[in-house]
Amino acid sequence: MIILIGLGAMSAYLVPACTAPPRPNSPRIFARATELNSLGYSAYVRGEFDEAIGYYREAAELNAGIDNREGLADNYNNLGGVLQAKGDYDGALRLYELALSINEEIGSEQGKATNLNNIGSVYEAREDFERALESYHLAKEISEKSDDKRGLAVALNNIGLIYRKMGNFSTALLHYESALEIDRKIGNRRGVATRLSNIGAVREAQGGLAEALMYYEQALSVDKEIENLEGASNDLSSIGRIYKEMGELNQALNYFTRALNVNEQLGRNGRMAFDLKNIGDVHVLKEDFTAAEDAYTRSLELAGRAGNSELSELLEEKLKQFSPKITPPEG
Repeated sequence: MIILIGLGAMSAYLVPACTAPPRPNSPRIFARATELNSLGYSAYVRGEFDEAIGYYREAAELNAGIDNREGLADNYNNLGGVLQAKGDYDGALRLYELALSINEEIGSEQGKATNLNNIGSVYEAREDFERALESYHLAKEISEKSDDKRGLAVALNNIGLIYRKMGNFSTALLHYESALEIDRKIGNRRGVATRLSNIGAVREAQGGLAEALMYYEQALSVDKEIENLEGASNDLSSIGRIYKEMGELNQALNYFTRALNVNEQLGRNGRMAFDLKNIGDVHVLKEDFTAAEDAYTRSLELAGRAGNSELSELLEEKLKQFSPKITPPEG
């Protein structure tokens, strides 16, 4: 399973493989459905959302045919994650709720908690923080009752995300630190890196740039040790942002470029678009307008491929500033 925070702090789950045991008369179909689910996940990571949808739909059809309800719930959940990434929150919510109903029928406590976390992430994206908290707290209660420590850490982290967005930094930190303690106890190093990064984000929001930098560097160290390239790219971007805020533009450019290189390796068009936008902003501050225009142009192309209309509109506005004059970006 993978938790998606850093992309704009989205906290949805994607389950990369079906976990239900195959029926005796359907091992080949089960294996193919599992393969399709994995292919869907790979396409999702690359930002090829339509391709991912095709794989997940085919996997869902196969799992429905062999009555693999746990696998079917995973497929619906994953389809919801793709639709959410595309900005189709209504569609994502319907699929998460469908997955939840299946997991309620088959008694999968972990599945229910996963779906509730995802439902909360839709409300979070809509800035309906009250309903988001309600879903996250339900996920937390289920994980506590089923003694699912990993799931509990996820729910605590997600609750912390909401409090951070509401500006309640002290409560956010309490939840992040509780999640971090759990992940350290159970040896979930990927979770440790995520919590460290989120604590860094709170310190950054509070104006403690040096402390934020320390947490982001710790997160990067863990992600590099476990070869979590997705997490490492997000950490590099966060460190670059801190150096930019500190006015250390060469360091900022170095880290944004390193993040871009990692995301190029992963084929993540959406993240590459953000990296290039950040690189362009630094070049503007350095008054290297030719390099800035090139970075923004490349970013716009990738944002279009990834279907990120909001970023595309921002980049179009930035590019307009080059005629006849460009001004430093805000923020």
